[in-house]
Parts: sequence; C-alpha cells; structure tokens
Amino acid sequence: MKYIILSIFTFFVFQTSIAQPRWFIEGSFGINANFSVNRYQEDGPIPNSVYLYKKDAIGTASGVELKFRSGKKSAFFIGYNRTMNSAVKNLSETRNGVTVEVVNFTIRNINDFFIAGYERSLGKKWKNWKINAGLGIVYFNQQEISLEQDIFLVQERDFKYFNLVEACVLGGVEYGQMIDKKFELGFRVRAFYVFSAGYMESITATPVLRYHF
Repeated sequence: MKYIILSIFTFFVFQTSIAQPRWFIEGSFGINANFSVNRYQEDGPIPNSVYLYKKDAIGTASGVELKFRSGKKSAFFIGYNRTMNSAVKNLSETRNGVTVEVVNFTIRNINDFFIAGYERSLGKKWKNWKINAGLGIVYFNQQEISLEQDIFLVQERDFKYFNLVEACVLGGVEYGQMIDKKFELGFRVRAFYVFSAGYMESITATPVLRYHF
C-alpha cells in the first residue's frame, strides 16, 4: 500500500511541476453602477409623506472567487460578490407638535451575490482576454427611512425578515496579465441581471488579483 501511495504522490508532484496550474483563487475590489437604488419617488404618493429610500448609483464592488481550469481555454468558478451603495440623508419635519430630525445619517443598500459560472479565453490572438457567464442568487439588504402622517419608521429590510432574495444571471469580460509565475493581475467588467424580477441590477468594474496554485 505504501508503494501505491508513494507512486500516486510522485505522479501528482510530477504532473503539478509540468502542467499548468488547475486551481485559482482571486480577489477583486472596485466600483459598481446600480440601476435600482435611485429609482424611488421620495415625495408621496401619500400626502405629506417622505420616503428616504434613494442611494447613490455609484458604489463599491468586491468579491472572492475560486476557479478550476477544465481545459486550456476554459474554467469553471464559484464565488461571492458584494455591492454597496449609500447616501447621506437629512430631514426636518414637525407633525402634531413633534419635531422629527434626521441629521447627516447614512443609509446603505447591500447586495450579496452567490454565483457559479463558466469562463473562457478568446484564443491565441486574444489570449489575455476572457469572457464569463453564470447564474446566481442575490440577497438584498436595504436601509430605509419613511415619514407618513404620524408614523416615523427607520428599518432595514433583508432576507431574514422580508424574504428579499432573487435569482440572477451574470456576464462579463476580463483582461488579465501574469505579473510573475503565480500571480495574475486583471480588470473585469461584469453585469448582473435579476431575471426573476425582470430588471438590470448593476454593472461592476473591478481590478482582479488572481493566485495560481
């Protein structure tokens, strides 16, 4: 048995030394453009009501992904991506002798994407370029402030209490360049479309640092 184990180990080391790495792990951090966080109407439609729901369309994007090379030009991946958009809110209202003040208060919208997909190089002439596509589940976390008649409400809507989850598809393009034997530096643009609700959620643009095992 020990000779079999030794043989397998020797074969593995030999293959690793002569073959291209098959596993990669990568991290990314950049910006996102979110198409849904500023679509709200903050005045009305209920008279004398205020809904502080909007966030800035430009926010941050980050993620970590694990990839397995399935061929010379292709790879499969699983990963986690997060986008965050925020806005600073101010409000001063008096209702029935009671003054409501919101001063320099930041509210956030966080989307957590759990994704899986396929990546492919564009060929010899475009070997540094890759396209990727996949499916995912997105969990929403939305902070909101509202004032209606005699009700002042500050809430954080999420999956646990409001079941905010949808299915999405994603697609993107990436340019990468090896900077040494193990590390690759790239830049990726990726779009997320929430098909279960029927709208484009966001586009991310992120530098990517990848480690080749």
